[in-house]
Amino acid sequence: MIKTILVIDDDTSILDTVKLILDSEGYQTHIADNGQDGLEIAEKYIPDLIILDIKMPKISGHLFANMLQQNDTLKNIPIILLTGTPLIAGGVTIEVPGVKSRINKPFDHNRLLTLIKRIEKEEAKKEKLQEIKEEEDEFTIN
Repeated sequence: MIKTILVIDDDTSILDTVKLILDSEGYQTHIADNGQDGLEIAEKYIPDLIILDIKMPKISGHLFANMLQQNDTLKNIPIILLTGTPLIAGGVTIEVPGVKSRINKPFDHNRLLTLIKRIEKEEAKKEKLQEIKEEEDEFTIN
């Protein structure tokens, strides 16, 4: 279940808006206005989900996502891109590690909440499958 969400965006109006939306839905929300601070907050609080902008100072969203993949504790945290930056270069879509979904700015808050709920369901299914696998492994060993 998603309880804690980290929002990283250099636009303070976006941060404030997303935080207000998420807080009103009962999520514990942490915010950072750049990727470097976002990484520190992620390491401290280990969020269940990260909402990430791409174009930011210090550490871009793309570099942030790559750094997350190098951290065993953080690499499985799902990411929603909330960005106005096109992810196409030379006609090829740029892949960002860990990204489960993308929403363009300006965004519809209902769509954002729908994406969060969808990811929450996907993560719950993964957890259930992992539990079943562990039970099967335990049964096989015994």
